[in-house]
Amino acid sequence: MRKALLVLLISYLVAPWLQAIAVQNLAVSIIAPKDGSYIFPDFELRWSISGVANRTEIYVNDQVVKVDLNPSVGSYYLTNLANGSCRIRVRAVGANNQSAEDAIFVTVLTAQTNIAISSPESGLVTNRTFVIVTWNATGPIGTLRFSSTESDEDVMLDKGQRSYRLTLGTEGEVDVRLDALDLRGTTYTNTISFIHDSYPPSCEVITPADGQAIQQSIVIAQWNCSDQVSQVRKTQIYLDGTMVSNLTRGERLLTDLSDGEHTLRVVAFDEAGNRGEASVRFTISVPFLSRYGLLVDLTIVVVVALLLFFIREKDGNQENEKIEPYLDTLRHCRHRDLDRRLFWIADMKLVHELRKEVLEKLQFTKPGLSLSWPSS
Repeated sequence: MRKALLVLLISYLVAPWLQAIAVQNLAVSIIAPKDGSYIFPDFELRWSISGVANRTEIYVNDQVVKVDLNPSVGSYYLTNLANGSCRIRVRAVGANNQSAEDAIFVTVLTAQTNIAISSPESGLVTNRTFVIVTWNATGPIGTLRFSSTESDEDVMLDKGQRSYRLTLGTEGEVDVRLDALDLRGTTYTNTISFIHDSYPPSCEVITPADGQAIQQSIVIAQWNCSDQVSQVRKTQIYLDGTMVSNLTRGERLLTDLSDGEHTLRVVAFDEAGNRGEASVRFTISVPFLSRYGLLVDLTIVVVVALLLFFIREKDGNQENEKIEPYLDTLRHCRHRDLDRRLFWIADMKLVHELRKEVLEKLQFTKPGLSLSWPSS
């Protein structure tokens, strides 16, 4: 009996003290999001509980969201929160309805962040010493960060800034990156790449050589154009101011060149607009016989042919006059006397041919026929 009374007395005296210890050990701490932060309308709420709890309750603006969470669970995904300020409370309930809670105030932002670089266009080729990078940005932006391959350091910009002057020093590809740091902790990025090319194209005239003297009116022109950063966009080849080709590299046969000095000029433009040029001067001096040799040869042939023709005509007439007196005699002579009489004209050419021709004329010709003597 005395032992039972002693137990009741101890329980009565110790119970309040044990309850106080239990209450002191029960505690709640919200881990994320942080108090005063900006959040998306959908996010994960995370907390921690110390002490012995039977359940966990969640409230948004004092409205019950969940009241029967297992105390071992330390997170819950909230969705579709309204835009604006919001009070979030997590409450842990222990034995005998003992409880502990933690609350935070956050700002829900439903707007979406967007950022886009508007100029220069990606892939641009420029020969300028600087470019103005412009962009559009919307949403709850906290700050902007600009970086490029032209600098090793990032530049922090005001959230309302919409352009930046970038000085160009290196040749080749330039990368630009713009980061928008959202108030809710998310980073949005936009990048572009373009080419800086301030070097002119390289132009070379391979043939003819500068100052070369050429003794013919036909010349093979060869050239080549290239660019070390971008590409050659347009090429123009001029001979004495007249364009003769638009090939970046190649050759062309230049014909009918007059005597004197000529200029071959190669002009090239790259994609950035840089201009490169090369030119040579050469002299054409064709010898008279080389330029007009064929005409001279033809003239000589014609003159010789005419001379031969007139000489033959003259010789033929003389031979006719020389033999005509004998033809009358031959027409009346007998055959047996023909060989003897032919010796009278032994100084004539080709006696045997003359004999044949005379016989033919005696047989077929009419009186008054003249004989044309064959030439040698």
